[in-house]
Amino acid sequence: MHEIDLPVGDLVIGRSATCGLTIDDPLVSRCHARLIVEQDRVFIEDAGSRNGIRVNGRTIGGRTEMADGARFRLGTQELTLRRMEDSTLAAPRRPATGFMIHCPSCGLPYSTDVRECPHCGVEKDHGHDEPTTTTEQAWSIELVAETIHRARALGRSENLERLLIQARSVLDSVSVAVDRRRLDQLADGAIRYSSHSGNVDWARWALSLYSKRGLVPGLEIGEQLTSLTPEARSTLAPAVNAVITSVRPPAMGDELADEATLELLRSISEAPGARR
Repeated sequence: MHEIDLPVGDLVIGRSATCGLTIDDPLVSRCHARLIVEQDRVFIEDAGSRNGIRVNGRTIGGRTEMADGARFRLGTQELTLRRMEDSTLAAPRRPATGFMIHCPSCGLPYSTDVRECPHCGVEKDHGHDEPTTTTEQAWSIELVAETIHRARALGRSENLERLLIQARSVLDSVSVAVDRRRLDQLADGAIRYSSHSGNVDWARWALSLYSKRGLVPGLEIGEQLTSLTPEARSTLAPAVNAVITSVRPPAMGDELADEATLELLRSISEAPGARR
């Protein structure tokens, strides 16, 4: 855990080397946030970022005052504001990572440290959702998947590859649990980018996300594969077969494979000219 002293004045945080605090994160804008440090108060404001700022789990819209212990997130990075005189006491430090649950109402993740969902305000239901480990990688995937979904909805295909590279670097290097909704967002963005760019490798990677987990894509994701050219679909036959063969008989409570999607995948793998 790194500590940075904040002198009185303004501190710009971003990806640019000209910022007072540079963060090498593709989800952080060149000039992302501005900290305004006064004698007894600290404020944060958005400096024109693409992905916004969250303070204690809430996305801020304007200049926001932060109290001692406030946690603010830029891209995949989470920082904590502490007063120096407090940090020198013997109180134990908070861990860099903790636990999170998914809100039963809006489905978004939040820390178990708070009593209610910071996104929609629904009070935490202790019996509804088990906590999932929130390593920095898991937080990264949550944010990247959400940003991919937003970029795709806004038609910003030029941003998708940068975001997909970020997601792939995490998922290919460590074992990270990804819930079904985020998995579909990642796959949807990857397949749409393959269709837009002609780079079928991203669609192949999207299929591998499911085969590694023994899951079948939803029908909407499967139908995205039909937007690819026949030549592209033919090269995906091995990856499609891997998804089909990864499916196991469901145990009690497991998700049932969508038969319509399975039939669509079989049609791709068995099409004339499909590569085996």
